[in-house]
Amino acid sequence: MVREYETADFESVKKIYTDCFPFPYTVDMLKVRINRDTLVYEASSSRGLVGYLLLTTERKLPYLSQVAVCWDFRGMGIATQLIRTAENRLKQRGHKEWWLQTEVTNPAQKLYLDLGFQVSGFEKNIYAPGKHGIVMTRKLQ
Repeated sequence: MVREYETADFESVKKIYTDCFPFPYTVDMLKVRINRDTLVYEASSSRGLVGYLLLTTERKLPYLSQVAVCWDFRGMGIATQLIRTAENRLKQRGHKEWWLQTEVTNPAQKLYLDLGFQVSGFEKNIYAPGKHGIVMTRKLQ
């Protein structure tokens, strides 16, 4: 089940975040993102919260800033559900395109490509020296 984020679920989101995003990412960085981002969605199962998505519309185009799923629940379509939910909300709000940025080595690129995102740019050393990123965009139709 995917729903909009409830602040009472912060500890569960924090647990997923710290499992998925190791140093140098910090809980303070997560707090800033949650407070800044326009839409935050969470996915739950009978075991509780298993994934979340952060999306901001503060930029020119909506930006998928983060999607994370518990290791035990990966490959079950949860990230896809989160992304599709956010995408449908963006369409309802009249947005025509959105984008994300990810490390060149991130295996999630396959998911993004499968969902219709296309590589539209390259960011050298964006994550750290030698850690490059790609920009991906998707038209909303």
